[in-house]
Formats: sequence, C-alpha cells, structure tokens
Amino acid sequence: MLAATACFVLSACATKPLIPYSTDTPPMILVPATQAGTDQRGRFREIYCAILEARRPEIPDYHPCEDALTRVGTESSPTGKPVDLGSSRRHLIATVVPRVGYDCFQPWLDTRNTVITHLRRFGFDATLLEVDALAGSAHNARQIRDALMIMPAPDGPPRIVLIGYSKGAPDILEALVAYPEIRSRVAAVVSAAGAVGGSPLANDAEQYQAAKFSEKCEMQPSYCDKFSSFNGASSRLNLTGSN
Repeated sequence: MLAATACFVLSACATKPLIPYSTDTPPMILVPATQAGTDQRGRFREIYCAILEARRPEIPDYHPCEDALTRVGTESSPTGKPVDLGSSRRHLIATVVPRVGYDCFQPWLDTRNTVITHLRRFGFDATLLEVDALAGSAHNARQIRDALMIMPAPDGPPRIVLIGYSKGAPDILEALVAYPEIRSRVAAVVSAAGAVGGSPLANDAEQYQAAKFSEKCEMQPSYCDKFSSFNGASSRLNLTGSN
C-alpha cells in the first residue's frame, strides 16, 4: 500500500503531462526526439543489447533485450558499429539521484549492491546521491551541488554521470541551472523515467494520497509547496547549455 501511495505522490501537485502515456507516442525531449538534433536510440540499443548478451551468465535478473528495453515510436536505425566490451578507460561513476520519497521506503528494500559490484569489475563505479525524500527541487539541487563539490575534482575529463530517476531528474536539472560550478564535474545527465513536464499519474492522483504518504514518513504535510517544483527546472533547461 505504501509503495502504491509513493507512486501517486509523485504527481499529487504536479502539472498535467505533456501528452497521455503510451509506448506508441513519439518520445519527448520537450520536443519530439526526431526534432531535437540527433536520435541515438538505435545506437543505444546496439550497445545495451551487446552488453546484456555478453554479460548474460553474470546478470541475476537477465531479460531478453526486447523485453528489457521498450521501443517507443519509430527508432533510428542501428549503425552496425562494433561495441567495446572492455573495461572503462574513463572510470565513469554512475551517480543516482532517487525518486520522491525514496528514503521513506528504502529500509524495506533488500538492496544487495549487485549492480555496483558488477560495474566495478569493468572499471566503472556507482553511488546513490541521497536527497531529502519530500523536499522541493530547489532544496535538493543544493544537496546535489554540495555532494558533487566535496568529491575530488577530476584530473582529466569529468567522470560523474548523473542519473535522475523520476523526480531526481528535475532535481538534477535545477542543480545544473542554479549552480554552474558543478557542470565541469559532470560528464553526462541521464533521465530515467524523469518527471519532467509532469507525470502520467497526475490525472488520477488525489491530495489525500500525498497526505497518507507523508504521514507514513513522519514528514511535515506542506505537500504542494514541496512538489510544485517538478517542472521549474525543465522550463529553464536551455540555460544549462551555456557552459
């Protein structure tokens, strides 16, 4: 019940999504991906599927690539280029910013760090960048900034890959806009089901569901103040390209 409520709270005070959810819709990056400059989904599928099949015996939750990676709309064609399956030369660090309410139910999860253990075998690393469970993006952006600034500065190219899951994505975008000093430390930003432009759950969510979730987490119930920043960073996203 708490997990279901956690899903609804994502959009208790968020705006209506840009378009209704469907895997047949064109993928959106504020504009359709085909109009955003480059569509690299075909190449991404090549890399993802090659790694998945190569590591198949070692992956405890293996699924065939077509099941693990959903096709949305019409993808770009594969390139046919080879995929380097060796160890990382840049030693990239996947730094995950979690969803709203994550630390409220994190103790329930049986996380065994299998992903981190697996990545480290190939020269990568991963970490969870903790932010406040029910705080707004401006507040969490400051936490992201502070966490990145205490990490050792890279000797060469940046190594941090920020991965924002759900509300973690607008938190990251807010940090990049508000704190330009962190941009030189970030190699890339990945949105994983990012709550940018609203959430598909916004149409059906009720305020009482946010209240119930907040009570379970023993947090203060100023929900709309906390969740109103879902779209703030996305409206200023173009500013991040200035550096």
